[in-house]
Amino acid sequence: PHVHRRQAWSGIGPLIPYLLTTAGVYAAAWMAIVQGSLLMSANGITDPSIQATVISISTIPYTLTASACAWIETRLTKSWTLAVSLLAMAAGVTIMGAIPTVWGAALGCFVLGTGSGLSSTYVLLIVVERAPAAVRERAVGLIGPSHYVGQLANPAIVHSLRLLIGIQGAFVGVGRILIASAALAARYRAPVSQR
Repeated sequence: PHVHRRQAWSGIGPLIPYLLTTAGVYAAAWMAIVQGSLLMSANGITDPSIQATVISISTIPYTLTASACAWIETRLTKSWTLAVSLLAMAAGVTIMGAIPTVWGAALGCFVLGTGSGLSSTYVLLIVVERAPAAVRERAVGLIGPSHYVGQLANPAIVHSLRLLIGIQGAFVGVGRILIASAALAARYRAPVSQR
């Protein structure tokens, strides 16, 4: 049994880059939820009900693009699906950081949600597709932890940026990181799925 366990877990190794990518995508996707209230407070938008309403706006496009991910992927290549979603996320966080108004925050959340829904679903599909049949169930089980690793990483990353360039600059900085990530994604060729 010990040998079988080792063999089963050995198939997870090649999936680690995809799981780390999933964590990175979620770290960015959580910007509105984890950091949005801090940003709005810094911009003088302190009413909790307004903050909650603005942040919740991201769930609408998130749901729509997550549901349409497979359809969108058939119209674009895999690499461009990820690249476009990361660019949308970059645009969203940049708008939030650059426009210090309620409407700027709302627009940024909407655009961020559009990219987050697509990218989050896409990376999960990649993990499932790349997992060999023997370890697919374990791979699916690791998707949840990678999601929360991203959630935990978000405050640490943004806190470091906030100390250097302020909360608005941190949002713009994350946007630049996402633009660079989108450029890399556009050059990426997805491997053939494992059956």
